[in-house]
Amino acid sequence: MDTDRILAERAEIDASVEGLNLGHVLRRNAEHWGDRPAVSWKDGVWRTLTWRGYRDRVAEAAMGLASLGVGPGDFVGIMARNRAEHLIADLGAVHAGATAVSLYNTLAPEQIQYIAAHCSAKVAVVENRELMERWEKVRAELPALEHVVLIDDAEGFAGYEWVLSWEDLM
Repeated sequence: MDTDRILAERAEIDASVEGLNLGHVLRRNAEHWGDRPAVSWKDGVWRTLTWRGYRDRVAEAAMGLASLGVGPGDFVGIMARNRAEHLIADLGAVHAGATAVSLYNTLAPEQIQYIAAHCSAKVAVVENRELMERWEKVRAELPALEHVVLIDDAEGFAGYEWVLSWEDLM
């Protein structure tokens, strides 16, 4: 291995990304490859978001989270399977200045409570009723948690002031 060559290449890469963050990269990709596929998933049928659509959905999520009071220094818990909304919520939190914290779908309520309390999650984005029931069991032990956004099954929690649907967030 040529150490000097490797160090020079590393310095070139570092210089090319200096000052950039995920927001810059998403904007650049939307500007350069706006109509090209960015994210594809199968939900019965194949669906695709273009780079422009992805950027727009992330911006909507960021604005929705900001409307809930999420900003720099806050944490957003995300408990959802591998789906587009998970990616959008994650980057939406980052764009709002917050830190996204992904939680495994297999966690028990006590484990959810430990992680969400430890980071003082202000908002949680949760996939469905099954996962929401685990959060509900420990809600009283999460004083920082102000809202839960349900991607699916929100109609079952319509009477809960602290629960809103993904569509309402967006």
